[in-house]
Amino acid sequence: AAGCAPPNAKAPPLLGGAGCPNAGEAPKVGGAAEAPPPKEREGVPEGAPNEGAPPAGAAAAGGAAAAWEPVAEHGHGVATVLVGALLDRITGGRYRAARHRVVAEPSAHASAARVAATFFFRPAPAALLRRPPSPLLEGVAVREVTFASWVQRVNGKYERHKAAARFPAPPRVQPTARAAEEYQGCMQEVAGQEGRATTAALDCVFRFIREWMSTTHPDADAFVEVARDGLIVAKNQAGRNVDWMHDMKSWSEGVTFNETPTPKWGDVQFPTASALQRAASRFREMSVEEINSRLAPVLTVQQDYGETGCEGGRRLEVREGTSLGGKR
Repeated sequence: AAGCAPPNAKAPPLLGGAGCPNAGEAPKVGGAAEAPPPKEREGVPEGAPNEGAPPAGAAAAGGAAAAWEPVAEHGHGVATVLVGALLDRITGGRYRAARHRVVAEPSAHASAARVAATFFFRPAPAALLRRPPSPLLEGVAVREVTFASWVQRVNGKYERHKAAARFPAPPRVQPTARAAEEYQGCMQEVAGQEGRATTAALDCVFRFIREWMSTTHPDADAFVEVARDGLIVAKNQAGRNVDWMHDMKSWSEGVTFNETPTPKWGDVQFPTASALQRAASRFREMSVEEINSRLAPVLTVQQDYGETGCEGGRRLEVREGTSLGGKR
């Protein structure tokens, strides 16, 4: 439909005559007559609901001389296809681009919601804009430029028009008391859900540490690292040699240690990445005494290295049994 000639155009359709009207008729899209490129109507925002709204239409580009022509049909079930500036450019203006303006002036329809879903299928930046190889456009002069150059020039015009502020900014709509109350309620519910998910993730962290210690019984230096991205690792390390190491995700799915499989965590859902990150942040802020209270009586913190060896997270050296506290 984008290849159909607008009314009064001299050139036939670019893409063939199938489905296109005769000269002087509006193109038909989905059974609806399509008028020439649109001109804004004073006080009627683009996309206003059809019910009770003035009829849709368009006007050929031509400044003050342009005349408004309503389309035969519009609304649900009717597709309105408008020629864009790029087709206008490469056809030397034979297929005129539609004007796209949204008038934000007070009117009977000013409070109507406007929803636009736009998809731009564009050439590569280095693509050369040239006249299409069609006999219908022979003799049409088109200055060849790259798509990137053309976009830069168009954007410059847009910014100048934007700076001119020809149209007033739309009025700010103040939410009603009920809407504000509902919004606050939703935000509180989201915060509550995140808090519960963070607590559940932190419970999993301490469960993993306790299970790992009571199952593997480290015979060297035992370390627990809680990274800021939510990766939880426990390892048995002698000097620079790591004898064994497990992460919480793998542990929850079941591993084999000393030829003995560990049980899977079938009673809990493994935390999401965002919940683990929040849990790691909370773990980083906990005191050694708080951590020991959650690890007792299986193990205790022997030394707290903070972020040393675990940037942005927390690294602890632990040992089996309980004590009065760890070093920090």
